[in-house]
Amino acid sequence: LYANIVKSEFCSEQCKDILILYGSPKEYGTTGRLLKSFLGSLPFDFNMTFINSYEKNIKPCTACDYCHNHEKCKLDDFELISNSINNADVIIVATPVYFLSFPAPLKAIVDRMQVYWSARFLQNQYPPIKKSKKGILLACSGADNYDGINIIEKQCRQFFSVINTKFSGIITWTGTDFDKIGSDSIKHAKKMAVELFSDD
Repeated sequence: LYANIVKSEFCSEQCKDILILYGSPKEYGTTGRLLKSFLGSLPFDFNMTFINSYEKNIKPCTACDYCHNHEKCKLDDFELISNSINNADVIIVATPVYFLSFPAPLKAIVDRMQVYWSARFLQNQYPPIKKSKKGILLACSGADNYDGINIIEKQCRQFFSVINTKFSGIITWTGTDFDKIGSDSIKHAKKMAVELFSDD
């Protein structure tokens, strides 16, 4: 799906590293289409790390408190994501809304951000992630309202804040149960891809 978008072979000195946290079980659904439109319109070259939450099998946070006194999580399945967070210039969360929240596999990843919260507030590491980033949310909702999207946005802003990531924009596609084409949402994604980085 994204092979024709990744520009790593031709990256310039201004090339950016993008981390995508993907919450949909479908590669070619509305979330995938919205993400592809956004990526294809970005005004810079980039390397992309694509984390499909349904393929990584990240264990949920167990509240073991290990990260309260250590600079990492006790569970060892988060290393790839952690390294990608550290290196990224841009983090994109692309997800559908499931019962007013993230789908379970992506929520497991979000909850594992507890290690950075602990570093910031219990170990006084500020910021726990040294490299500052831009964060963008792409959210699709079957319902023709923003109830679930508003909840996801609030969660997204919170975990972005502890990984030195500025919440820079949100792109939505509501009513996906009824609007299968989403032409306005696709156009908006392409427009926002340019506008969000116009000052870079």
